Amino acid sequence: MANKIMTIAFIRGGIIPARHAPGGKDKSVPPHEPVKVPEVYGKHLVADKFAYVPTKKKAAAKDATSGKAEVSTKSANASGAQGASDTEKGLDAVKSAVTEAEGALANAETDEAKAAAQTILDEAVAALSDAEKALI
Repeated sequence: MANKIMTIAFIRGGIIPARHAPGGKDKSVPPHEPVKVPEVYGKHLVADKFAYVPTKKKAAAKDATSGKAEVSTKSANASGAQGASDTEKGLDAVKSAVTEAEGALANAETDEAKAAAQTILDEAVAALSDAEKALI
């Protein structure tokens, strides 16, 4: 079974240990730079809040009925530079992405579609958590 790869970005920068880095050497990664790591290691970093899954404006999620469903994964403005109303709009967009991902998961019929939908849902929930923290 091949190791699955995922993309993460460190919140404050980090070091990928040699056993998880390409080339077999420790790799220093600056904050917010996307980097590919083994999925198990990446999920560990995300769960421990050292890293996050960078999202695109639109991510494709497999849906059991149509094969694809687009899920918006816009994140809230974490810096607050554009004002509270933009942050609240971003929060609404992230909440919508969670709802869409939940629907895709509920409609998924195959194990592959369920796994893909669950990944999208996990990313949307993480983005929602980050967006809610930005409002504090």
